[in-house]
Amino acid sequence: MNFSSTSSFLFGVRDYCEQKLAGDVIEIDRSDTIPPRVYADLASLRLFAFASLGDQSEALPVKMRTELLFECLSIIAETSAAVAKAVMDQNFGQIGMMREYGNSTIQGKLEQIRTGAKQAAFLMTEPQSGSDLSLFATTFKWVEGGVSITGVKDWITGAAQREFFVTLAKEAGTVGTFGVFLIDRGMAAPDSIRVLDRKNKLGLRGLGEYRVELDSVFVPSKHIIIQPGPGVIRKVMSHYNLKRCGQAAIAIGTARSALRAAYNYLQNRFQPEGGIPFQNTLFVFADLYSRLAAAETLPYSAAGETINGDKTGVPASIAKYVCTELAVETTSTLSQLCGGNGLSDKLPLERQMRDMRMLTVAGGASEVLKATIAKNLDSLLTAPVVARQSLPKKLARNKARILATA
Repeated sequence: MNFSSTSSFLFGVRDYCEQKLAGDVIEIDRSDTIPPRVYADLASLRLFAFASLGDQSEALPVKMRTELLFECLSIIAETSAAVAKAVMDQNFGQIGMMREYGNSTIQGKLEQIRTGAKQAAFLMTEPQSGSDLSLFATTFKWVEGGVSITGVKDWITGAAQREFFVTLAKEAGTVGTFGVFLIDRGMAAPDSIRVLDRKNKLGLRGLGEYRVELDSVFVPSKHIIIQPGPGVIRKVMSHYNLKRCGQAAIAIGTARSALRAAYNYLQNRFQPEGGIPFQNTLFVFADLYSRLAAAETLPYSAAGETINGDKTGVPASIAKYVCTELAVETTSTLSQLCGGNGLSDKLPLERQMRDMRMLTVAGGASEVLKATIAKNLDSLLTAPVVARQSLPKKLARNKARILATA
């Protein structure tokens, strides 16, 4: 599809969610599978490796593209956090690295992702280490024409379906020389890649999480995304932190949807009078809404600081920690308010509660995020506040620009 403006693009995304995706969410959760036609629909909406509003349109600036995608993630998450995460995975993290550092061959792979023909997974987490780089055991060694990669990755989203594996590996025999490589499964030797151990997980069902075993997988030099050497982890984490900001946007959309669903349900429950007759219940809604409104700009401000070169990871950590934990509290509290129906498939709340609980671990557990913030407290608590006073106005201008007709 081609869109004439950002507003028509966002309208198209919302219309799809309301008219088509809403009818699939229960089955996606039950079957733990996102149907191929949903991926085809998302690709037709330009939601994979998003770059522009139309085939003949200029590529959007990175900040505007990021902010517009966050709006989309929040909109989609109002219907399905799992599908929103599928969109996030094909725009941030591994996709961002391919976009920024990839050569012409890698850019050609991006075009395949953009059309929906292929998808990319990010192979980072390892079973013995989580995301602790000092314990990573997946290694590469130089061979004629490229590198050979051996190791095990775990909790890899979409590994069974995704054709490209963007893989972080350490040079064999070194302490910390990392590189980022693109493994094209269609080019790999038979039995050199094994995808095993699909997890039966609590929430965000439909994506599939797997263990991936790599046995001397050859990667040609033209598929090296980030050349091994100094600064690789900083480059990886910059894009990984944008992914965390995207997860925060998903949490905001899910919490907003939960508030609306619970409020509408309780409004209609007390018939024939209508309305919610309990002041304490209304106070709960007021409290949750106020905190949600205060958190809504965090994904955007954190992404802006990350794009502008933040090296601490603090803005993204704050955004993901605050937004995902708030979404967990919101969905859990509202499920309790709605009684038995709040804990059944009569309402979306129990699914949303499970999804948000997963999001406090995926992409960096809340404890990891707090550790990042704590590590930087000395500088954070002495930094001048005046430098940040203009931020709300800037965010408002950015959001207005996104929603304006091009």
